[in-house]
Amino acid sequence: MIAYNPKEWFTFIFRLHKADTIQKLTPMMIAIAIYGGLIAYLELDFFQLDKESVAKNITVVHSLLGFVLSLLLVFRQHSPMTGGGKEGRLWGSLVNSSRNLSIKLDALLDTEDKENRIFFAETIGLYANTLSAHLSSEEQRLILDEIDHPELKGMDQEGHLPNKITALLINKVNNLVKDKVILLNIYYL
Repeated sequence: MIAYNPKEWFTFIFRLHKADTIQKLTPMMIAIAIYGGLIAYLELDFFQLDKESVAKNITVVHSLLGFVLSLLLVFRQHSPMTGGGKEGRLWGSLVNSSRNLSIKLDALLDTEDKENRIFFAETIGLYANTLSAHLSSEEQRLILDEIDHPELKGMDQEGHLPNKITALLINKVNNLVKDKVILLNIYYL
């Protein structure tokens, strides 16, 4: 995101070449301009159509295009209020919860315990990926097939996989507490 002073908006008119959107859209805009020029040439010079009727049609097309663009902007403007903002807040909450869990486990685990640290780092990240695949109505195993996850061997891949990963995390913490790898006292509860 670019931070700028809104009172100095005039300078940003001339910085379009630095905008990512303009860089990505420039080839398509050039192609559309060439296509439009070709159509105009064919209508006016090749087919020798009446210039007044062509100008009238162009005016109607521009009016219709303006109406469609205004509807697009209205719907796009209201979409964050209807659900897009909620999704962002939910994913932000997931990121914060994952970060907090990682910070707590970092404090509880011994710095020499690389095996458990790697397990929790991979599994916490795996939970977010699996939840994303599950919520987007994709088959839950697709995201897991790309990367080998030895911590999930023997786990039933059917059903609600994010809940199974949560249970795996909780069971691992409980086993570490039972084995006295993690020592909990009243302050952590």
